[in-house]
Amino acid sequence: MTTHTQSNDLHAAPPRTAFVWSAGGWLGAQLGSTLWMALLGLALMGRDVPSAVVCLAGFALANAIGTALWRARERRSAYAAIQMFLASLAVLVAILVLVVRARGATDAASEGLWASTYLPVWIVAFVPAMMVVFHLRELRARRSS
Repeated sequence: MTTHTQSNDLHAAPPRTAFVWSAGGWLGAQLGSTLWMALLGLALMGRDVPSAVVCLAGFALANAIGTALWRARERRSAYAAIQMFLASLAVLVAILVLVVRARGATDAASEGLWASTYLPVWIVAFVPAMMVVFHLRELRARRSS
């Protein structure tokens, strides 16, 4: 599979990049970064259905976006797809946190609950921070070529 645009020069080396397409890496990152939304949605189902629906919809939408990016991998670099996925995830996380906190459906684990529904506000900054780290990693890889 191609992770860069093809060149007419058969001897040209592909551009250096820190990221390459990998089925396990993509699926693992996609599910690993979204599964908490589904679990939170299930945990909130008995307490606040609108918050639960937002969480489950965020999980579904993020995974639909991730799947679409995976299917378009022949036309896009892995780095570009990761940044697009993370940008959409950042928006979804912000919406999710806003809705769940505004509805008062977030709290720490207590007796009788099987999971904590606590959502700190700082979680909204986590995905953009990952985007910056990945961007710096990509810049470093490109400069070393």
